[in-house]
Amino acid sequence: MLDLKTRQPLPDELQWVKVSGAAWYKDGFFYSRYDAPKKGENQLSGKNEFHKVYYHQLGKPQSTDKLVYENPKMPLGFRTVGTTEDERFLVLYLTDGKADGNRLSVRDLTDPKQANAFTPSSAATSTTTRW
Repeated sequence: MLDLKTRQPLPDELQWVKVSGAAWYKDGFFYSRYDAPKKGENQLSGKNEFHKVYYHQLGKPQSTDKLVYENPKMPLGFRTVGTTEDERFLVLYLTDGKADGNRLSVRDLTDPKQANAFTPSSAATSTTTRW
């Protein structure tokens, strides 16, 4: 990573990130990644399963990143997020890897009652939302 103001590299290093963006929030960002391969597994040929969403605070090691979303019942597909411009809402986009379409859920980052939950959008209450 690079500090765009000073043009100096930042010490932050994130591993196993694939199919992700950076959804900026406060002094860090949300991103998606897979678990590191188990010891003895080939690092580049393992299955891509159980995509998860984390929050990374700048300047901290990846080992301290907070798990924001996982679904152990859905091994395939992607989980990606975005934040609204005012940083109030975290929007979770889900695909299941099998069906066409996606699901959409939202978390109000200012509401302590939603600290560990997402609310499905009205369109996301069906199995999939088709384009």
